[in-house]
Amino acid sequence: MVALFLPGNASADREKVADAEALIKHFEAVYYGVDHSNSEDRGVDRPMVIRQHPYKVVLFPTMTKYEEFIRPITDQLSKLTGYRITITRSPSFSGDFSTWIATDLTDLPFSRVLYKSTSEEWQNFLKEWEKKTCMVLSSIGYAYISSGNFLFQVKNVFLDAAIVLKRQISAAKAKDCIVAGLVKQLAGFKDVSSNIVRPSIFNEPRPSMTAIPLNDKILIRAVYDLFPDRDREISMKTIRKKMPLYVKSVRENGIESIYHR
Repeated sequence: MVALFLPGNASADREKVADAEALIKHFEAVYYGVDHSNSEDRGVDRPMVIRQHPYKVVLFPTMTKYEEFIRPITDQLSKLTGYRITITRSPSFSGDFSTWIATDLTDLPFSRVLYKSTSEEWQNFLKEWEKKTCMVLSSIGYAYISSGNFLFQVKNVFLDAAIVLKRQISAAKAKDCIVAGLVKQLAGFKDVSSNIVRPSIFNEPRPSMTAIPLNDKILIRAVYDLFPDRDREISMKTIRKKMPLYVKSVRENGIESIYHR
């Protein structure tokens, strides 16, 4: 069972939350790919990942045994992102943004479409897959984002994804992969490592995770404060302004104090 931060757990939260400055650097490292050990590395500018649609986590038949484990995670992600996230057992395209959770590539007939630019690229991908126990595959495209009376077209937005696990994977490793995959896909974090803040799903080496670390929850909440299609400099000004407020609030009142209402 995943441990939830319930009202009255503020003292526990205080012991775990990192300093605001460390969280700001950690955010820049995992969201923009900035290497803080290299003073010349400025990372990559890219549009924000913001959703204003129903979102589904689709469990293939081999993964339904993890439904009770996943549900508290999606409940917290809903509160942190402000968007409705549901779990379904129906492996079919619905038109909603989705993350599919399946065992092995053979469960995903569309995976070849996502990664088949050339047959050589596909073969290289399969070789890389042989080295992994799990992998997150993403499809990227355009989305329309509403703000007030305006509708914006945002490019390079993560649309659908799949968390794919090897069939022989252990239950503990499967849960770790599911937690990390859902966080990275829903918030658009890069597949990088950072040890600026601990514990975090981005730590290398990383202890096995069965819940979203508190510091990563704060990062997820921060992502969904960013306006779509703003450049990194403008977005980081927002992060530098909001992060100290989040840290103070979580330390004094617990993680639920920064949930979307």
